Amino acid sequence: MNLRARLRQITATAVLFTPLFVGAVASVHAAAPRAEIATQVKTYASTDGVKAWTLRYGPREKNQALIQVTDSDSAIDKKILMATTTSTAKDTRYTVQLNGRPYVLLILNESSGELYVPGSQKPTWVRYDADLSAQSNPEHYLTDYEQQGVR
Repeated sequence: MNLRARLRQITATAVLFTPLFVGAVASVHAAAPRAEIATQVKTYASTDGVKAWTLRYGPREKNQALIQVTDSDSAIDKKILMATTTSTAKDTRYTVQLNGRPYVLLILNESSGELYVPGSQKPTWVRYDADLSAQSNPEHYLTDYEQQGVR
């Protein structure tokens, strides 16, 4: 077989199989399962506008949640962090890893609690905000976390 015929054969093979390969790669990415999440983002706001957005992440028994603090003028502002949750008869605590150490970021007692923004001198009192919670889409929140690239 001469060189020209061989090049035509290679080109034809590449043209025929490239769409199959690309389709297979896309199917693998599309088939990647998303984490189980709660059906609602729960938002807690302070009177001065600081907000904490929470979303259960994974099965309930894993005790994990995503948490984002906004409008806080802190190093973690707008970052979505993975938290472990610990519930007692008294409260629920959201603990994140900051600088390699556990840090209790939010303590809730029913529909209100205290937000401990890193760098603040005192905790910020927050309460559940139904309007802000209703405006949030849990799937979009999860996508933002995944695209952020921090686990």
